[in-house]
Amino acid sequence: MTKIDELDSDKLLNLHIEQLAKEKKDLGEKLRLVGKRVDHLERAYRKEERELLADDYEKQKTQDKESHEALIKSSREDAITHHKYEQDLKARLARMMPDYLVSRQAVASQHEKEFQESKAHAQKMIKEEKEKFRQQLLARKVAEKQKREKEEEQQRQRQEEEDRSRAGKFLLSLSRPR
Repeated sequence: MTKIDELDSDKLLNLHIEQLAKEKKDLGEKLRLVGKRVDHLERAYRKEERELLADDYEKQKTQDKESHEALIKSSREDAITHHKYEQDLKARLARMMPDYLVSRQAVASQHEKEFQESKAHAQKMIKEEKEKFRQQLLARKVAEKQKREKEEEQQRQRQEEEDRSRAGKFLLSLSRPR
Protein backbone atom coordinates (compact mmCIF):
# COMPACT_ATOMS: atom_id res chain seq x y z
CA MET A 1 0.00 0.00 0.00
CA THR A 2 0.91 3.57 -0.42
CA LYS A 3 1.62 5.95 2.29
CA ILE A 4 -1.01 8.37 3.38
CA ASP A 5 1.28 11.34 2.89
CA GLU A 6 1.60 10.55 -0.82
CA LEU A 7 -2.19 10.57 -1.43
CA ASP A 8 -3.87 13.67 -2.72
CA SER A 9 -7.58 14.52 -2.42
CA ASP A 10 -8.53 12.84 -5.75
CA LYS A 11 -6.90 9.59 -4.74
CA LEU A 12 -8.56 9.71 -1.33
CA LEU A 13 -11.91 10.27 -3.01
CA ASN A 14 -11.33 7.34 -5.40
CA LEU A 15 -10.40 5.08 -2.49
CA HIS A 16 -13.53 6.10 -0.64
CA ILE A 17 -15.67 5.40 -3.74
CA GLU A 18 -14.07 1.99 -4.20
CA GLN A 19 -14.70 1.16 -0.56
CA LEU A 20 -18.40 2.16 -0.92
CA ALA A 21 -18.78 0.10 -4.09
CA LYS A 22 -17.25 -2.93 -2.36
CA GLU A 23 -19.65 -2.52 0.62
CA LYS A 24 -22.59 -2.17 -1.78
CA LYS A 25 -21.60 -5.34 -3.63
CA ASP A 26 -21.25 -7.26 -0.34
CA LEU A 27 -24.62 -6.03 0.85
CA GLY A 28 -26.25 -7.01 -2.48
CA GLU A 29 -24.80 -10.51 -2.20
CA LYS A 30 -26.05 -10.86 1.39
CA LEU A 31 -29.52 -9.70 0.28
CA ARG A 32 -29.55 -12.24 -2.55
CA LEU A 33 -28.69 -15.05 -0.13
CA VAL A 34 -31.32 -13.94 2.38
CA GLY A 35 -33.89 -13.72 -0.44
CA LYS A 36 -33.13 -17.28 -1.48
CA ARG A 37 -33.57 -18.50 2.07
CA VAL A 38 -36.90 -16.65 2.40
CA ASP A 39 -38.12 -18.15 -0.90
CA HIS A 40 -37.22 -21.67 0.28
CA LEU A 41 -38.90 -21.03 3.61
CA GLU A 42 -42.03 -19.64 1.90
CA ARG A 43 -42.30 -22.67 -0.36
CA ALA A 44 -41.98 -24.94 2.64
CA TYR A 45 -44.77 -23.05 4.42
CA ARG A 46 -46.99 -23.37 1.37
CA LYS A 47 -46.43 -27.13 1.16
CA GLU A 48 -47.32 -27.41 4.83
CA GLU A 49 -50.34 -25.14 4.46
CA ARG A 50 -51.83 -26.94 1.46
CA GLU A 51 -53.05 -29.70 3.69
CA LEU A 52 -54.53 -27.15 6.14
CA LEU A 53 -56.32 -25.07 3.48
CA ALA A 54 -59.22 -27.51 3.07
CA ASP A 55 -59.81 -27.57 6.83
CA ASP A 56 -59.58 -23.78 7.00
CA TYR A 57 -62.03 -23.47 4.10
CA GLU A 58 -64.53 -25.68 5.88
CA LYS A 59 -64.13 -23.72 9.13
CA GLN A 60 -64.60 -20.42 7.30
CA LYS A 61 -67.64 -21.78 5.50
CA THR A 62 -69.18 -22.90 8.81
CA GLN A 63 -68.46 -19.53 10.43
CA ASP A 64 -69.94 -17.64 7.47
CA LYS A 65 -73.07 -19.78 7.58
CA GLU A 66 -73.48 -19.18 11.33
CA SER A 67 -72.93 -15.43 10.87
CA HIS A 68 -75.46 -15.37 8.05
CA GLU A 69 -78.06 -17.27 10.06
CA ALA A 70 -77.49 -14.98 13.08
CA LEU A 71 -77.91 -11.92 10.87
CA ILE A 72 -81.14 -13.29 9.34
CA LYS A 73 -82.46 -14.14 12.81
CA SER A 74 -81.57 -10.66 14.09
CA SER A 75 -83.19 -9.03 11.02
CA ARG A 76 -86.33 -11.14 11.48
CA GLU A 77 -86.55 -10.20 15.18
CA ASP A 78 -86.06 -6.53 14.33
CA ALA A 79 -88.79 -6.74 11.67
CA ILE A 80 -91.18 -8.43 14.13
CA THR A 81 -90.43 -5.80 16.79
CA HIS A 82 -90.90 -2.98 14.29
CA HIS A 83 -94.14 -4.48 13.02
CA LYS A 84 -95.49 -4.78 16.56
CA TYR A 85 -94.52 -1.16 17.24
CA GLU A 86 -96.28 -0.05 14.05
CA GLN A 87 -99.43 -2.02 15.03
CA ASP A 88 -99.42 -0.46 18.51
CA LEU A 89 -98.99 2.99 16.99
CA LYS A 90 -101.85 2.36 14.58
CA ALA A 91 -104.09 1.24 17.47
CA ARG A 92 -103.22 4.37 19.49
CA LEU A 93 -103.88 6.61 16.51
CA ALA A 94 -107.16 4.80 15.83
CA ARG A 95 -108.25 5.55 19.41
CA MET A 96 -107.29 9.20 18.96
CA MET A 97 -108.98 9.58 15.56
CA PRO A 98 -112.53 10.41 16.81
CA ASP A 99 -111.18 13.13 19.11
CA TYR A 100 -109.05 14.46 16.27
CA LEU A 101 -112.03 14.54 13.89
CA VAL A 102 -114.17 16.37 16.45
CA SER A 103 -111.40 18.90 17.10
CA ARG A 104 -110.76 19.34 13.39
CA GLN A 105 -114.48 19.87 12.76
CA ALA A 106 -114.63 22.44 15.58
CA VAL A 107 -111.64 24.30 14.18
CA ALA A 108 -113.03 24.11 10.65
CA SER A 109 -116.43 25.42 11.74
CA GLN A 110 -114.74 28.23 13.69
CA HIS A 111 -112.71 29.12 10.61
CA GLU A 112 -115.85 28.99 8.46
CA LYS A 113 -117.68 31.23 10.94
CA GLU A 114 -114.80 33.72 10.98
CA PHE A 115 -114.64 33.60 7.19
CA GLN A 116 -118.39 34.25 6.85
CA GLU A 117 -118.17 37.13 9.33
CA SER A 118 -115.22 38.57 7.49
CA LYS A 119 -117.01 38.12 4.15
CA ALA A 120 -120.18 39.79 5.49
CA HIS A 121 -118.13 42.66 6.90
CA ALA A 122 -116.32 43.06 3.57
CA GLN A 123 -119.61 43.02 1.64
CA LYS A 124 -121.05 45.61 4.05
CA MET A 125 -118.00 47.81 3.56
CA ILE A 126 -118.24 47.42 -0.22
CA LYS A 127 -121.94 48.29 -0.12
CA GLU A 128 -121.26 51.36 2.04
CA GLU A 129 -118.46 52.48 -0.27
CA LYS A 130 -120.70 51.99 -3.33
CA GLU A 131 -123.48 53.99 -1.66
CA LYS A 132 -121.03 56.70 -0.66
CA PHE A 133 -119.67 56.84 -4.22
CA ARG A 134 -123.22 56.90 -5.62
CA GLN A 135 -124.14 59.77 -3.29
CA GLN A 136 -121.03 61.69 -4.31
CA LEU A 137 -121.78 61.04 -7.97
CA LEU A 138 -125.40 62.12 -7.51
CA ALA A 139 -124.34 65.24 -5.62
CA ARG A 140 -121.86 66.08 -8.37
CA LYS A 141 -124.51 65.57 -11.07
CA VAL A 142 -127.00 67.74 -9.14
CA ALA A 143 -124.34 70.44 -8.71
CA GLU A 144 -123.43 70.25 -12.40
CA LYS A 145 -127.13 70.42 -13.36
CA GLN A 146 -127.69 73.43 -11.10
CA LYS A 147 -124.61 75.11 -12.51
CA ARG A 148 -125.72 74.37 -16.08
CA GLU A 149 -129.27 75.62 -15.34
CA LYS A 150 -127.85 78.75 -13.75
CA GLU A 151 -125.62 79.33 -16.79
CA GLU A 152 -128.55 78.66 -19.12
CA GLU A 153 -130.69 81.08 -17.09
CA GLN A 154 -127.98 83.71 -17.29
CA GLN A 155 -127.60 83.06 -21.02
CA ARG A 156 -131.38 83.32 -21.50
CA GLN A 157 -131.48 86.58 -19.53
CA ARG A 158 -128.62 88.04 -21.58
CA GLN A 159 -130.38 86.90 -24.75
CA GLU A 160 -133.64 88.54 -23.61
CA GLU A 161 -131.82 91.73 -22.75
CA GLU A 162 -130.14 91.71 -26.15
CA ASP A 163 -133.47 91.01 -27.79
CA ARG A 164 -135.12 93.88 -25.80
CA SER A 165 -132.26 96.14 -26.56
CA ARG A 166 -132.50 95.29 -30.29
CA ALA A 167 -136.24 95.64 -30.20
CA GLY A 168 -135.86 99.00 -28.44
CA LYS A 169 -133.36 100.16 -31.03
CA PHE A 170 -135.60 98.93 -33.77
CA LEU A 171 -138.58 100.78 -32.35
CA LEU A 172 -136.51 103.87 -31.92
CA SER A 173 -135.37 103.60 -35.45
CA LEU A 174 -139.02 103.30 -36.60
CA SER A 175 -140.21 106.23 -34.51
CA ARG A 176 -137.56 108.54 -35.81
CA PRO A 177 -138.45 110.38 -38.88
CA ARG A 178 -136.67 109.55 -41.96
